[in-house]
Amino acid sequence: MSKHTKCRGPVVLDTSFLITLASKSRKHHVVAKRYFAFWIEARTPMILPSICAAEYLAIDNVIPPHILKHVVVKPFTYEDAICAARIIREGIVARVPDEDGKTPNRTVFKDDVKIIGSAVALQAAAIATEDERTMCRYIKAVAGGLSGANGLMALSITSGFNRGLAELSSPDLGIE
Repeated sequence: MSKHTKCRGPVVLDTSFLITLASKSRKHHVVAKRYFAFWIEARTPMILPSICAAEYLAIDNVIPPHILKHVVVKPFTYEDAICAARIIREGIVARVPDEDGKTPNRTVFKDDVKIIGSAVALQAAAIATEDERTMCRYIKAVAGGLSGANGLMALSITSGFNRGLAELSSPDLGIE
């Protein structure tokens, strides 16, 4: 990786990414580790929304210190709330049915919208996730339908490591 790679913005780590990164038994653990190591080396800011931290801590007692020392845990702010409210008010994510065509689970939906709202408020380049079923679909809907969210990517780790996605670079910034 060139030291001169320009990133569009920070990467937000969602709960599924954090769980996968922390758990060696998860199918995509090695891929999550590669992205994480790449972002550390590239000095890409990694943001862990406090909402994701809470979800993780509900299933495990502590976020592993080797992960925690490389991320910024970000509280849910008023600006995040404004962005999340816009997503809800404009009905962008509500129009995205689950794979089975049903309405999304309300609890998961609310947390995912808050995480995406935080990413939009931060002008994040991407949200790293293992959740193809809902989170990736919500991110794509928001990126395509909410002003100010253009360019937000759903970075799914289920397809393996992709250096181009890891660099989070856009054609107009590229690599120097």
